[in-house]
Amino acid sequence: MFEEINPYIMFVSRKIDAPNIPCYRKRKVRWYELELITTGGGYIETDGKQIKTEEGAIFFRKPGMVVQGFLPYTGYLIVFDMCYNAKKADFYSNDDSKGYQNIDASISNQTNQELDLPNVIYNLNIDKYEDLFNSIYEKYAVDEKANHLSMKAKLLVIINELLKDYKHLMTTQNEPKNKSKYYSLMNGVKKYIIAHIAERLSLDDLADFANLSPSFLSRTFKSTMGIGIFEYINNKKVESIKKLLIDTNMSITKICELYGYTESFFFRLFKKKIGKTPKEFRDEYLEIKERYL
Repeated sequence: MFEEINPYIMFVSRKIDAPNIPCYRKRKVRWYELELITTGGGYIETDGKQIKTEEGAIFFRKPGMVVQGFLPYTGYLIVFDMCYNAKKADFYSNDDSKGYQNIDASISNQTNQELDLPNVIYNLNIDKYEDLFNSIYEKYAVDEKANHLSMKAKLLVIINELLKDYKHLMTTQNEPKNKSKYYSLMNGVKKYIIAHIAERLSLDDLADFANLSPSFLSRTFKSTMGIGIFEYINNKKVESIKKLLIDTNMSITKICELYGYTESFFFRLFKKKIGKTPKEFRDEYLEIKERYL
């Protein structure tokens, strides 16, 4: 299928730090998109699923997906049609039709030229892809029409490299690098944590679930998953609480009770991980929502 792809680039942007904006506008994808993450820390909600943003990750999107990015993260976004179609020429040149800002998606763009890629690929060579994405961005910024052939060539290189890298990752890295016999069990602990994230989770409870001693579970989780078990719990709780702060009017005191935190500990944890207090985060989002969304 790769040989049949004849992409047409419509929009390229470089996403920079936006400390005063907690999230981007929710939108429905109209065309095809590749988004490279150069610095992570947030997540992108894709069709209702939270997918974390990490340095070196590339998101691949198809028409019809509903997405919303939650900061912090930076990177590059390329919006393109998989195959040029002269009948869509007016859409290609019309900003309102490109779909990188609008929730409406009345244009049908799905084609038979699909890429065998998942929604996101992690652990890619950031230097290689950043050079490629940036070269397209610079050409687009100077003169998108005059440089379109060059941009198309670079995009084909990106697609080709992605297909090769993904195939390699599927046979090596996507299998657990840590061949620990406890990997499946620790992955089950992670799923248990996510399913019970709005509860007071203790090491003893998790150890009972895994049928291991608390100390052994703590050591094994960190050596297998590369993160301490309570750091993982706190990260997931903060991600979940951010959505509550944005989507509900629940008081911060009630949220702390619900998630098993004292207010003083929660404020310190949230400020450390997000860079602002829960109230500041909520107030900034409400201000942006009122102004722009």
